[in-house]
Order: sequence, then structure tokens, then C-alpha cells
Amino acid sequence: MKFAALRPEPTVWSSSVKSFAEVFSQGTREVVAMIVRQRPDSSTDLAELAGGNKSNLSRMLKTMSCYGFVGLRVRRRGTVSWRTPCDEVRADVSLTSSAAEVACA
Repeated sequence: MKFAALRPEPTVWSSSVKSFAEVFSQGTREVVAMIVRQRPDSSTDLAELAGGNKSNLSRMLKTMSCYGFVGLRVRRRGTVSWRTPCDEVRADVSLTSSAAEVACA
């Protein structure tokens, strides 16, 4: 039986475990968890839930969207909502090289 993904799973190659840790910091993981659990209707709602600055939050989410771990949905009247294709991330770290691979689990 062959598995066909409905959409491509995000996979990121990182140059180091340190780079991975910077992308998936505790704060980033908390915001992604809020997206999964709360499903806010807008960036403003997400910023209120996160208790953070909307522009900083948007910058962080745009970085995560480049990796494919969150997606931006533009709705009527220009409102923006964020969604995530996964709620878990798996990291494969080589003990013999400095690279790490990150993918949705």
C-alpha cells in the first residue's frame, strides 16, 4: 500500500542543531501550539492570545511559513489567519556531521 500525502510535508535541512533550536525556540513552539489549539481568526487575535507585539509575531510566523510549518490564509477584507499542517516536529540529527533534518511527524 502506498501512502500519498495530501500536501507536501515540510522538511528543513539545518546546518546545525543550534540553528534548529533558534528556529524552534520555546516561544515559537508556544505560538504554534496556540494556533493549533485556539485557531485564532486573525493575526490580531493571535497577538492578543500570545501577549506579544503583532509585528514581531508576524515576522516570526513568516519565517516559519518559509519552512512550511505554518500557513497564511488571507480572508475577506484583508484579515489574515494562520494554520499549521502539523502539531509535532521530528528532528533527525547526525552524530557524524553537523547537519540536522526537521520534518512534521
